[in-house]
Amino acid sequence: MTYEEFIEGYKEYLKIAESGLKKQANKFLFGFVEEFGKLVPKGEADDILFRFCREYFDEGIFRDDKNYPLRLPFQLSGLLFEYLSRECDMNKMPQLRWKYELFGWYYDPFEPNTDPVDPLKRAYEHPERDLKTAVLYFNEQMHILEFGAHHFPDGCCIEKTAYEKAVFAAEKIAPARYRKHLGTGA
Repeated sequence: MTYEEFIEGYKEYLKIAESGLKKQANKFLFGFVEEFGKLVPKGEADDILFRFCREYFDEGIFRDDKNYPLRLPFQLSGLLFEYLSRECDMNKMPQLRWKYELFGWYYDPFEPNTDPVDPLKRAYEHPERDLKTAVLYFNEQMHILEFGAHHFPDGCCIEKTAYEKAVFAAEKIAPARYRKHLGTGA
C-alpha cells in the first residue's frame, strides 16, 4: 500500500462518516486498518504513519482546526498508538510530541495507568525538541496552575508541591523575557 492509497482509505472513511453512516464508516475503517496491518510490511507502514502524523499534527492536513484536538477514529488511533509507542520506546522526536498530542489531553484508552503527559516531558527534555514542544509543555504547566486556581480562594485543588513544580517548570521553559513568544502576553 502506498501513502496515497492510505490517504484515500482515510478519506473514504471520512466521506462515509460525514454522510451520516457512522456504523458503516467504522466497519469500513476496521477492515481498512486490519488490511493495512496484514499487507503492509513494518518498515513501509512506519514510513506511511510517520508521514501521516507529520501532515496531521505539524502541517494541519486532514484535520478540522476548529475542532482540534479532535481525536482520530478509534481504529486509526490504535494503529498510531502501536507505531508511536515503538518510536517513543526508542526516544524519537517528534514522535514523543505526537504521542502526547494524540493521547495526552485525556484518558488514554490504550495505556490507562500511565501518565499521559510523560511523552511530552520526554519530548521537552529531548535534545531535538522544537518550539511546538516547548509551547505544549508550557501550556501543560499553565493548565496545572489554572486547575489549582479554579476554586481559589474558597479552596485549593492542588498541593503546594504541585504548584511549585509547575511554576518552576514554567519559569524554566519561558523566562519572563520570552513569554510573549508563547502567547501568554505576560
